[in-house]
Amino acid sequence: MPGRTWFSALIVCVLALSGSLPAVAANAALPVDMLQQYLDDAVASGAPGIVLAVSDHGDQWAGVAGYSSIEHRQELRIEDSFPVFSVTKTFTAVAALQLVEEGVLSLDDRLGELLPATNQPAAYDQIPYVRQITIRELLNHTSGIYDYGNSMEYLLATVGNGADFSREWQDEDIFSYAHADRNAPAGEPGSVVSYSSTGYRLLGLVIEAIENKPLAKVLEERIVVPLGLSSTYLPSYENWRAADVTGYIKVNDEMRQMGIAGDFPAARNDLVNATQGLRSRQGMNRGEDGAVSTAASLMKFATALFEGRLLSDAMLDEMLSADWDQSVQNGRQFGLGVHLVTDGTRRWALMFGNGAGGEALVGRELNSGLTFVALTNVFGAGVTDRILESFQSLALESIGSYTAAGASAIERQHAWHDFCPEY
Repeated sequence: MPGRTWFSALIVCVLALSGSLPAVAANAALPVDMLQQYLDDAVASGAPGIVLAVSDHGDQWAGVAGYSSIEHRQELRIEDSFPVFSVTKTFTAVAALQLVEEGVLSLDDRLGELLPATNQPAAYDQIPYVRQITIRELLNHTSGIYDYGNSMEYLLATVGNGADFSREWQDEDIFSYAHADRNAPAGEPGSVVSYSSTGYRLLGLVIEAIENKPLAKVLEERIVVPLGLSSTYLPSYENWRAADVTGYIKVNDEMRQMGIAGDFPAARNDLVNATQGLRSRQGMNRGEDGAVSTAASLMKFATALFEGRLLSDAMLDEMLSADWDQSVQNGRQFGLGVHLVTDGTRRWALMFGNGAGGEALVGRELNSGLTFVALTNVFGAGVTDRILESFQSLALESIGSYTAAGASAIERQHAWHDFCPEY
């Protein structure tokens, strides 16, 4: 396949299997064994394992390659669960927007009116402007609150050499990174766009105070159970359960010089096993990160969300709306809990997640309905970035032009339900 990256080949293969490409596509005539070889080549190029699922107009297909554990040579399965990191934010956003629809919360409510109910003033009171910030500003990352994930001090405390992998982080520990005497805010509320996991942690606190129950239970009752997402959960220190896959970090010279990931055992070449400290890192989250899910569950969630089964049409429009001037960072707009990217005539709603041990990406092209989920158990290899680039660069105008005649011309290896019985 000269002239084509392995990621492009991977996407073409899966789209061909899904019936989303016309039968005349170059890869449609290739034998199934060769299509699977493309997936294997993707893993040979550096990723321990990859799951990719695609859905288009009722045609659903999935591909899998590689290992869930390099050390144990455990083959990755399509039903394996992964940490999905900041994709958690979209679940949290849906819960908040449902509360808005129920009239118990408003997008214009200020935290000064809501936070006292959390009974944790010491944890957040020293965050600049915290009582002025609105729910909308938390959702679309215009609160200006410093993102604790950008703190080198936090990074070293969680994955740095000598980090305490048994530490149980508390709210005051996390919020302290956003205190004025430690890190300056990005700006005043509503005046700046700056991604903030700290803001979503505050949003989780608000939801818990309103519902009078842990956020994990809120998400379970409002999203997980109604949609039948049996493999999706938000772990905590009290109810810890790891994902199925082993997570890895691709370490480079810069990381080594910074003293990052040096205590993790070597797995293969430049990959280290990031299992140590997983409970410490993942059990601390409160709506900004930490959920565990599968490709099938995330596909169900995305489909239900964008088809209006979790929010009303009006609220979904609100979620997917953004003022370019007020909600753009690094070329991406922020809706209420999703990233928005315009690519010519195409408009993508995206959910991104990454951290020590993996990356997750969920995408929906809002005009055609094409939806994809990509999960990998390595961080630092650029896997999901390249998958997104491949989807954007492909001739996606053919998506949605699939016909029954085209389907019969493609040898189908696996149906979605063969891999994902929960779907």
